[in-house]
Amino acid sequence: MEAPPAEVEPAGQDRGAAGRADCWLAGTGDGTDPERHVHVVLLGLPGAGTSTIGRLLAHELHRPYVDHESIVGLGRDRDDDPDDDDEERAADDRADDDDRDADLDALRRVLGTHGSVVYGAGADVARCARPDDLADAYVVWLDASPEVVVDRLGNRVHPLLGPQPLSALREMAATLGPKGREMCDLRVQVDTAAPAEATEQIRRAWRQHVD
Repeated sequence: MEAPPAEVEPAGQDRGAAGRADCWLAGTGDGTDPERHVHVVLLGLPGAGTSTIGRLLAHELHRPYVDHESIVGLGRDRDDDPDDDDEERAADDRADDDDRDADLDALRRVLGTHGSVVYGAGADVARCARPDDLADAYVVWLDASPEVVVDRLGNRVHPLLGPQPLSALREMAATLGPKGREMCDLRVQVDTAAPAEATEQIRRAWRQHVD
């Protein structure tokens, strides 16, 4: 029996996260199984469940789970200059463009590998990607309403949502929702579905896609 996949944990959980992502990027091989060339990319609003469902799905498909922030963090670790002033960089008018470039670079690095992975890309990739960027992947949009996400988050603070999470999520839903639904191969409603149910729905649809 094939062993469960090793996970590439999100950057920020410990200092070794980007290092593990680097090892994974360097270690992927060509393989001969055509299924292993089909990456699964999960998109959705912050809090929609890309990490939770992504890990479950990776286990079911016997693929590694790769978190977007791990790959972005890897690039930042390489580019950061210890003499940079964080406050000046944060105030730089080019910061948003730099973030989009980092997000696209991470996406292309992951999709450019030969071994198939489950990629928890989330809202950052949905914001900057074009359909052509995802043409060779199986893209899933996790459809969650802002109200349900806020209820699930409870008192937890999400770094992408700021002090008014419901307003931030509603704005993201208005801009990213239509784009994500347009780019995806599969749309999964996660407001009422438990993570295991959503995972099984994706697994069945992915199997039909590769068969």
